[in-house]
Amino acid sequence: MTLGVLLLLAGSLSAHPLDDNAELIVRLRVADERSYELTLEFRYKGVIASYTEFRNGLDRNLDGRVTRNEMKARFVELADEIALGLQLSLDGNRLQLEPQLERFALHHADDPNGKPWDEIETATANIFYRFVYIARGDPAPGERVLAFSFISPQTVVHTPRDQLLAFSAANEPLPVVHDVESGVFPRMTARFKVAAPAVQPKPPAPELPLPDPLPAPRGFGELPGWLALGAGGGLSLLGLLLLARRMLRKQGSIAVSLTVVVAGLLSLLGALVRLGLIKLV
Repeated sequence: MTLGVLLLLAGSLSAHPLDDNAELIVRLRVADERSYELTLEFRYKGVIASYTEFRNGLDRNLDGRVTRNEMKARFVELADEIALGLQLSLDGNRLQLEPQLERFALHHADDPNGKPWDEIETATANIFYRFVYIARGDPAPGERVLAFSFISPQTVVHTPRDQLLAFSAANEPLPVVHDVESGVFPRMTARFKVAAPAVQPKPPAPELPLPDPLPAPRGFGELPGWLALGAGGGLSLLGLLLLARRMLRKQGSIAVSLTVVVAGLLSLLGALVRLGLIKLV
């Protein structure tokens, strides 16, 4: 087919990706509990449909070659155009779609998962577009509802269950319902669950320092060993003198004398133990 015929046919086709020149697949993924990834993939139907896109912005200088800079310029141009025709909501609240331009890609339609093109010959190319958007929300724990729909006329969705898909963060299919919004626009509603935040265990209460022990009452037991030894010896001697007085002169109490002698001996014994001179078994 000559270039002139291609140009003639291209002039009768629409210029926007959301038309029947391309087959559309939409993948909505719950990336995590606060961000949602929306991927739109357009597979153009043959070389003629692809050439329409070249003439309407991709090949900006119409020189028959599409460079990387021309691709980037077209991505920027299409990012907002496409987003204006879509709506994503969380629990009925519309989310803002943020284009991830660094993830936009242009592939060969026969190898959409291959290496993105850096340069294209327009005469024989058959193109495949991939556009990626991120939306962010902050849902409460429990079951949440994500709804994706079109808000402008389009003719690219023919079998919603095959074209509008939803996945979890682990890329497992989510339960979805397909219907139409306002009786016109295809819509997909997906449900997912947000786990309640884990209850953090309370840290143990810090251990309070033990109070300093009360000083022992000062008394005889705190006397130095040598002083206790002298006191015990003196007390024993006093007891013996009292006992001798009782025996010789019949004066005083023998019980008191014996008590003083015993107290003195006990004091002597305690002093000797403290000084380490004797050990009790």
